[in-house]
Amino acid sequence: GEFADAGFTGGGALAWRLRPSYAIVGYGGFGHWVADERLAGGGVFGGAGGLAAGFHFLPHNLVDPVLQLGAGYRLLFVAPGDERDNHMLHGFQVLKADFVVDFRITEDFALGPMLSADLNVLPWDLDTTSGAHTAIDEPRVNTFFFAGVAGRHDLLGARVAKRAAQVVAVEATSLPAGAGP
Repeated sequence: GEFADAGFTGGGALAWRLRPSYAIVGYGGFGHWVADERLAGGGVFGGAGGLAAGFHFLPHNLVDPVLQLGAGYRLLFVAPGDERDNHMLHGFQVLKADFVVDFRITEDFALGPMLSADLNVLPWDLDTTSGAHTAIDEPRVNTFFFAGVAGRHDLLGARVAKRAAQVVAVEATSLPAGAGP
C-alpha cells in the first residue's frame, strides 16, 4: 500500500437484535500495520467505529450466515521513523461490509470465519507535531481488507422470538393424551 501493508486488526461490537434476523450494531476496532519501507522504520496504526445493520439469514439454525453493512469514521496515524513529522489522516468510512458464518457453540455463543472490507475517504490531515489541521486537496478512496475469526455472544435481543416460543409451548401442552406422531 501507499503507507502500510498487512497487519493486525482487532475490534468489538455491541448488537441489539430487533428481530431474530435483524440487528442494529455499534462497532469499533483498532489496527496496526507494517509500515511501507518509505516510512523508514516508522509505524502505521489507527481505528474505526460506526453503526451498522446486521442481517442473519438463518438465525434459528446451527450455521447462520450473517451480513453486516454500515458506515462510520476512520483515523489513520502515519508515523515515520522521526517524530517530527507524524500525521493523523481522518475522515469517513463510507461503507463497511462484514460477512460471517456463525457456528453455534452454545445457545448464546457463536464462532466462525469472517471476511471484511471497507471504503474510506480521509479528507483531513492533522500534523500531530505542529497541531496544523488541513484539508487534503484531492482525497482518494482507500480500502482495508480483513480475514479472520469472529465470536458472537447474544446479550441484547434474542435469536428466537419469544412470542413464537410461547405459541409452540402452548400448542405442545394442548395436545390430547396419546395424540401426535
